[in-house]
Parts: sequence; C-alpha cells; structure tokens
Amino acid sequence: MSVDYNLNIINKPEAVVFTSDVPDKVSIRLSGRGFQLLRMLFSSQTKEVDIDFNNMRNTGETVIIDSDLWKRAFDKVLPKGVNVNERSLQRLELFYSNASPKIVPLIFCGKVTPKREYVIADTVLTPHQVLVYAPKSKLDTLTAIKTEAFDFGEVDRDKVADIQFALPSGVKCEPSHANAKIIVDMISEQTFEVPIMAKNCPQDIVLKLFPSNAKVLCRGRISQLNTINEDSFSITVDYDSVKVGNNRCLVKLEQQPDNVDVHVSPDYVEYVIESISVNDE
Repeated sequence: MSVDYNLNIINKPEAVVFTSDVPDKVSIRLSGRGFQLLRMLFSSQTKEVDIDFNNMRNTGETVIIDSDLWKRAFDKVLPKGVNVNERSLQRLELFYSNASPKIVPLIFCGKVTPKREYVIADTVLTPHQVLVYAPKSKLDTLTAIKTEAFDFGEVDRDKVADIQFALPSGVKCEPSHANAKIIVDMISEQTFEVPIMAKNCPQDIVLKLFPSNAKVLCRGRISQLNTINEDSFSITVDYDSVKVGNNRCLVKLEQQPDNVDVHVSPDYVEYVIESISVNDE
C-alpha cells in the first residue's frame, strides 16, 4: 500500500536557504496486517514525518537524506506492526546556501519573430534583475540569469507573458519568474528635403549648388520617424573635392539619426563657383 506523508525538515539553521525544490510530500510503500493498515489509512490524524537537518549528510553544498535516515524517521511515526518498504525510500539530495545572496541582471532569451513590415522595438523585463541564492562556489561564477527560451511566435502587436528562468541546478531566484513585454512597432517611410551645405570654401568663394536641396528617404519605426525632421540630417559637399573640368561634386551624408535606413538623392550635384568681395560682407 502506498501512502503520502507530509515532509518537515526541522532544526534548519536560520541562515540556510534551500536552493533545490524541497518536496512537500514523500510517498512510501507500507506493509503489515490488513486491519492495522486500514486503521492507519482512514485515521484523521495528519500523516507527517520529520527529518532533522543536523542528521543529514552534509557535503558543504548539499544535504542528503539516505534510506537509513528515512527508515529511522518513519520508524518513529509508524504504528507497531506496520513496516516501511525500504525499496520505496528514495535518496534525496538538496542544494543549500548559507552565503549572502547577490543581485544579478536578467537576460531575455525568448524567441520573437516580427511579421512583415513590423519590428521589435523593445523587450522589457519586470523585474530586470533578481536576487540569487546558491552555494558559494556557484554564486561566485554567476553574472546573470537567463529566461527560458519561450517562443512568442510571429507578432504584429505588443505582447505580454509570464516567463520562467533557465536556472542551473542548485540555484534559486527571488522572484522565481518575470513579466516579459514585447513592444512592436510598424515600419514606415518618410521623405525629407534637406539643404546641402558647402564646406571648406575660402572666404571669397561661394559654391552655388544645383539642386540646393537633397531628398532623404528615411525608413524606420513609426514611433521613431515621428521624432525626426530636416534638422536631424546634415548633408554636405566639400569644396576641397572640386576638380577643374568637372562640374559635379559628391553629396555626402554627414549626420543621420540612429537605427533608421537612409537613402539620399541625388548622389552628385552641379555647381557654380562665384567670387565675392570680402570687403562687401
């Protein structure tokens, strides 16, 4: 007959934190006279067994409940004439920590695929860092905790999910899970007319350009395009690159916003050099 017992670990030092999952119940097989077994089975008394922390075999990073310790503990709570089947007593090894926990960042390792014409604008984890408990040898090597490789599938709108952590054995975190928010933005295009500025011109020279403006096609997230204007770009031609006999000069994009694709046209502009009197200025 199989019976479940509540497991209580007693006399655990206050500084000790179990970093393995401690089972609430243990299942054992019992044998004995039928009447005694039935009487125990239908008893209203709570079935529980105590294991003394100080009696466990301690390796420094784990404590072990072996079959001998299980048997001694159950012998104290089982009525006379009822015996535990020792083959059902499974060895239990628990990691623990008595070192001070530390705070490490949380790294998102989920998979998110934006649909066509969409982009993942941001991934926000709440919390973005966790408190980690582990045996000292493990704790010293931990620099971050990764989330599980949760697959959000294809997305075209914001998504929120509760996500678990991919924890090494013997490591415990508080909290034990995080909220992942996937922020999705649509891709769009916008065209700007930006003045072309001549640089490195002598004081008595004016470089007249034809055309004098460049068209800038900007492709990126809608939320970002809304923050961009003509002043976000700097487009120049360099007087020092002007060659005798060539009436065209190269247009150069000197400044642009981050994280957007930009195409400038034309690539070249025609020019006329005019002399001016410095005294007239």
